[in-house]
Amino acid sequence: MRRILVVVALVVGLAGLGAREACAVSEAAAPSLIIPPGARACGLGQSFVGIADDATAMYWNPAGIAFTTGRNVALMHSQLIPELADDVYYEYFGYTQEIQGLGMLGLSFTFLTYGKWQAMGESGEEGDFFSSYEFALGGTYAALLADNISAGVSLKLVHVSLAPASATVEGEEGIGTSFAADLGLLWRLFHGRVNLGANLQNIGPDISFIDVEQSAPLPRNLKTGVGIVMLQSDLNRVLGSFEVNVPLTGLERKFDDFAAWSDDVTLNGGVEWGFSKFLALRAGYIHDPDGDIEGMTYGGGLHISSVGLTVDYATVPKAKDIGREDKFSITVGF
Repeated sequence: MRRILVVVALVVGLAGLGAREACAVSEAAAPSLIIPPGARACGLGQSFVGIADDATAMYWNPAGIAFTTGRNVALMHSQLIPELADDVYYEYFGYTQEIQGLGMLGLSFTFLTYGKWQAMGESGEEGDFFSSYEFALGGTYAALLADNISAGVSLKLVHVSLAPASATVEGEEGIGTSFAADLGLLWRLFHGRVNLGANLQNIGPDISFIDVEQSAPLPRNLKTGVGIVMLQSDLNRVLGSFEVNVPLTGLERKFDDFAAWSDDVTLNGGVEWGFSKFLALRAGYIHDPDGDIEGMTYGGGLHISSVGLTVDYATVPKAKDIGREDKFSITVGF
């Protein structure tokens, strides 16, 4: 079981998340909760808490869906480490719908698979194959507190299945379940030209697998950021974003050692140029000392207004010397 956890931490670290905040062998479990969805947001340096204007907002800032209208769908597929394993991938589905007089409701589903494994006995004998995976099913509600301020909450059921009983030395299932909540705020200033956002993520009880005394916390995190419309005309729009992420796991250690805060804080930023509401080009930067990730992000998107369809692509850096990750997503508004 410990070997499985170590490999899971390695896989997630290679995919672009710090091993310290990735898995139960370190500080936090359920890394699918901190894998960012949406190729548009990822092309912006993974900074979207102050924008959050599509169905991926349920991850970035649930308050953001209060400013959307109608029905919206977001889909994303990402192979995390195709260089090492083609069966390790992440999926995101998000759906939001306006309820007249009440606000916006949303449903999200994330799925992360670590691929297939083969059980090994204490003497090294080969056993059955099994799959390790996790998923989170969430519901979101957001509403306007004023014309330019919104609040949102997401509630999530989190399930992690690392190994069946036949694959563990203890003879017990390596499976854990928990629940979590996200609390978001979004404040639009100067007629929406400056947006301030905040999202307190994954607040909930720890997950235990085999040993309750060695339970692992969820990847609790605080996002704060800004989105600024720097240029707006009939044909051109330039949008900038900046975001700060502060992991909230291991708070006791951080209070004792202030340097630990700077080691964990991730800084993200990006710029988007949009032409005629049809074409968008993006670039950003990620500074993540904990995950050993430092580098540029790039991306673009095409919007077909007649059907409300947007297709986005982004390439983002992973851990040092590992390469890059390609992300594809689709959003539809109707």
